[in-house]
Amino acid sequence: MNTELAWQVIWIAAAVGALALWATLWWTIPARARLGGVWRWCLVALVVVFFILPAPVPNFAGFEAPAFVVMLFEALFQSAGSPEESMRRLLVTGLAVLALAAAVLVARRFMRGR
Repeated sequence: MNTELAWQVIWIAAAVGALALWATLWWTIPARARLGGVWRWCLVALVVVFFILPAPVPNFAGFEAPAFVVMLFEALFQSAGSPEESMRRLLVTGLAVLALAAAVLVARRFMRGR
């Protein structure tokens, strides 16, 4: 399969999944609730990042796959696998999304004067 086509399918699936997740959370958790508003967007962003973050495929120079797929295959199915790079990418990006959400919350409180 063409690599560009595969990534296009991944992007479209992630967008549709994010939209479905956001709509589900919008119906189940009101914006004024503790987990509403910014945290809803943060959760959707974490899920999208989880699915579309690329990581290099070991032993195949120049090829990338979604980091969670590389991590799972390297950790579970390869006897001498090394999932550290994909785990590191997922962790750093996830922490960056959470830090951005926390910064937005702090900025909103500061702007409101609370």
